[in-house]
Amino acid sequence: MDNVRFEASERDLSRPIIIIEESSYGNVINGLVGHTHIKADFNKNPDINVMSAKSVGMDPVPVNQFWNAAFKGSSGLELDETGAQPNRSMPGWKLEGGSAATPNANVFTLEDDGGLYPDHNVLKVDYRNFGGAFKMMADQTLLQEAHSFVTFGVYARSSVQGSISAVMRYTSGSIISSASHSGSGDWEFIGMSALYSQSAPYFYFSITGDVDLTAPTLTFGQTPATPGASLMSSSGARMSGTLTTGVGIGNPPPPSTPTYKKKWWILPQNEGNVFLMNSNSDHSIERLNDRGEDRFPRGTVITLMFDEPGTKVESNAYIELTGGEDFVSSAKTSITLITQGTGSWQEVGRNEGKQLVQPSTTPSCIGTPPSSGNYWILPKGCGTVFLMESGPYIARLSYSTADRFPYGTVVTLVWEEAGNTVVDSAYMKLKNGQNFVSGEQTSLTLMTKGSATWYEVSRNV
Repeated sequence: MDNVRFEASERDLSRPIIIIEESSYGNVINGLVGHTHIKADFNKNPDINVMSAKSVGMDPVPVNQFWNAAFKGSSGLELDETGAQPNRSMPGWKLEGGSAATPNANVFTLEDDGGLYPDHNVLKVDYRNFGGAFKMMADQTLLQEAHSFVTFGVYARSSVQGSISAVMRYTSGSIISSASHSGSGDWEFIGMSALYSQSAPYFYFSITGDVDLTAPTLTFGQTPATPGASLMSSSGARMSGTLTTGVGIGNPPPPSTPTYKKKWWILPQNEGNVFLMNSNSDHSIERLNDRGEDRFPRGTVITLMFDEPGTKVESNAYIELTGGEDFVSSAKTSITLITQGTGSWQEVGRNEGKQLVQPSTTPSCIGTPPSSGNYWILPKGCGTVFLMESGPYIARLSYSTADRFPYGTVVTLVWEEAGNTVVDSAYMKLKNGQNFVSGEQTSLTLMTKGSATWYEVSRNV
């Protein structure tokens, strides 16, 4: 209906002028409703947009529920001798099909493909033509009790007709699917919007042919899809990309400052969480942003970076430092603080430019050489700093599945003696392909993505 006018001049004001039955959905109403209202499930009917003193329409939450929609941080994508990827992983995603040892599809990130959206990788799925459909889905259950509708999909490029479709469990419990790819060789958005099973939610992409994928999206509610827009919620968020914030400048109090406030610094608000401190040995810091109008919100964490040595941050009732120990800057050092929203700050951590030494109360982690060969195994559960004994060169670290460290683990290998070598390889990816050879009291820091492969973070030679 179009250009329809409803009137109910004799009706009791407590009763609605329009009732949308509970089982009805997909209704579109725009316009004015006077001092009566509409009775409807607005989560099922987000296109009811009215101006009324008694009712208000609602739009679904726009936040993409697929974490890592940009396909960042993949690992284990190298092919083994059978042409499979038994150890692959993609943060935020389950990749299922075939068996663990023989998956029925291989996946790769296309580094040189610009895709459709900035900072979104293109994932290439090479289907191996056995074992049924290859399934790609979120690695956690997606559910919002407020919404009975779901909208999800992904951009797909394929020359194989029917290579991919979106699949979900309908509210009745049956499995339904979207239209599949036409095989045009172009990017097509493959997705659907329907009532979903809130008791057993289930959404995935079913792949039966070679296809490239980018920018998957899932939002709850009946709404057009918004691929490429992974908005963050203030109630909690995770990021798969790089978070970049501004950098502020911390200037000392001006010369005209009264003597008793010479150590009271004011950092600029809304310029970032890291401050390059314009200071030297003539300066000390006793308070930060003491006045109410200059204070940072509760929970703000800041880091003060010092280029010059000699600046003292004094431990007191307003800047509570760990152990009551003052911080005195060296060149290229920092201290991190948190505020509770008052004029007081507490220390989170400090970088004093000293060599990392494990406290005597911490169990020692010893890197012991293998009885034979060059595959070393680091002990798990005792820490992330290892005092390395001298031995044969290191070709691999903790290579077997049972010995691997979790995704994102950073370890530091410390040598007291010179002449120990870590060899650059496909499993020990060192910067610029350069082997590490220890000197006395030197170290190498590495990170793993949960596989048998390690990546150099830094070295101290």
